[in-house]
Amino acid sequence: MNAWHPSDDVLRLVLDEHADAQTDEDVTSHLDECEYCQTRIEQFAESSHGIRESLRRETMSGSLALDTPKLAKPSETAWLADFAVSFLQPTDQPDAIGKLGEFEVQSVIGHGGMGIVLKGFQPELNRPVAIKVMSPHLASIGTARKRFLREAQATAAIVHPNVMPILSVSESATLPYLVMPYVACRTLQQRIDTEGPLPITDVLRIGIQVAAALAAAHRQGLVHRDVKPANILIEPAVDRTMLTDFG
Repeated sequence: MNAWHPSDDVLRLVLDEHADAQTDEDVTSHLDECEYCQTRIEQFAESSHGIRESLRRETMSGSLALDTPKLAKPSETAWLADFAVSFLQPTDQPDAIGKLGEFEVQSVIGHGGMGIVLKGFQPELNRPVAIKVMSPHLASIGTARKRFLREAQATAAIVHPNVMPILSVSESATLPYLVMPYVACRTLQQRIDTEGPLPITDVLRIGIQVAAALAAAHRQGLVHRDVKPANILIEPAVDRTMLTDFG
């Protein structure tokens, strides 16, 4: 937990968009990493969409991670679904829990400190997608919403087989979201936790692919800032590594 925390007055100024640009940026960066202040600002934020209590239950349970969204455990599935349904539009599809824009949302597949990840389906292109929705405690801050959009657009400009592509991004919804391909994969952290230390050949192969992804990002002027095993995805079928969660 960070030693410094913004005061209640500063958080309220940021929420009301009355803070100066530097304070906005400092507080937004702090919220990326501090679960304590995520909880505080969520308690201050006004919401008419029925999501405050769901988010508070998530935060108070200690389940918020600051990395790639974790897979939801069976015991978490019910309240995660409640959290998702609260901001989704109604749907008439029997296999969906709601609708977000043009996407039929089928389930909640993960969650993290920045929001939740939904499994969706895009009928027009007949393909499954993963939808990352921004958390309310950040969506309440104008600076955070703008940064979310700016960084999503920057990441979308990276076209490389070792970078998880972003198909689209929306800022117009109550909670901003971005859309990615739905890929059956696991993180490098999950593989290490399951298998222990990796063989040197796997370490070299993964390292080479991550380095190639970072080089592609740097050519676009984008710095990742959070390279770690939890943000490195491994696609088992082709043993391909993809870097995700540019922040």
